[in-house]
Amino acid sequence: MTLFKRLAIVGATLLFVLLIVLATVEIRKDRAANTAYEAAEQRAAEAQAKWRAEHPDWNKGAIEAAEKRRLDEIAEKKKQESIFGTVRFVKDQMRDPDSYQTINVAANADGSIVCLEYRAKNGFGGFNVGRAINIKDKVALSESYSGFNKLWKRHCN
Repeated sequence: MTLFKRLAIVGATLLFVLLIVLATVEIRKDRAANTAYEAAEQRAAEAQAKWRAEHPDWNKGAIEAAEKRRLDEIAEKKKQESIFGTVRFVKDQMRDPDSYQTINVAANADGSIVCLEYRAKNGFGGFNVGRAINIKDKVALSESYSGFNKLWKRHCN
């Protein structure tokens, strides 16, 4: 074998060994970086747990806000059910419930009072305007209760 070939083989071998050493160094750097990162994450988690232990009310506002939203949703559902119940009652009293049209509806926050103005066909085919008021699930229609106007003025105006 010629000297040139031997030098090429030795050079290639040295280059190969150098690449292996560099790769090993990079792997060790990555492991060290990962270890440092994991240690930093652990310290941050411990600091957060310590802070939360020292401040037990840190989340109180969020919990109260979530509870308020839940109660508001319940109240809105009760309000909608009260409105639909009032409309259902009014339609049940009509000759032609399909002719029912809502003009105006209003309810208080908890749905205990619902004021309803509506239009519907009368027995001659013309349309009449009617009013109904629901107070705590007791419905009064404008044409069926003598004290209706007082109730309407007190609760619906």
